[in-house]
Amino acid sequence: MLYAARQRVSSREIITSAVIAKMLKAVGADKIVTVDIHSELAIKYFDVPVRNVSAVPKLALFFKKMKLKDPLIVAPDLFWAPQAKQFAKILDAESIAINKQRSRKTGKLEIKQSQKRNFEGRDIILVDDMISTGGSIVKATEYLKQQNCGRIYAACTHALLVGDAEKRSEMRAS
Repeated sequence: MLYAARQRVSSREIITSAVIAKMLKAVGADKIVTVDIHSELAIKYFDVPVRNVSAVPKLALFFKKMKLKDPLIVAPDLFWAPQAKQFAKILDAESIAINKQRSRKTGKLEIKQSQKRNFEGRDIILVDDMISTGGSIVKATEYLKQQNCGRIYAACTHALLVGDAEKRSEMRAS
């Protein structure tokens, strides 16, 4: 059975996971496979075996075939840093995470970069679990372009691309 869901981290996330778990069991699911689940905590609400797999190795192998110039793997937020590190290990490259902060009042994104790196001319692979509206990827791309990096690629497990997200992302990349 395929299960895909988009959730924001909030107090409602656990309630949603519990409801989904009950619904899947009610319709006869006897095991669940998730791909890069946002919260490992959600798995405890399932009364059937759950296996979470990661798309990171497959994504990394795709980029390993490319001729990249001194690649740097970048997580557009601190949450996805461990997966960016795993991605980088497969490519024998470095990884960093951008310290992105979102205003709870306005929703506006701001980057507060703390890790100093030389981006000059390096090809960047932004890797994330989900691209929904594209806001984080666009903001990260703008920041990285200011650092005079080389080409910028984006890879994610779940590309929702809500509204004009794809178009916005393309416009920022050019």
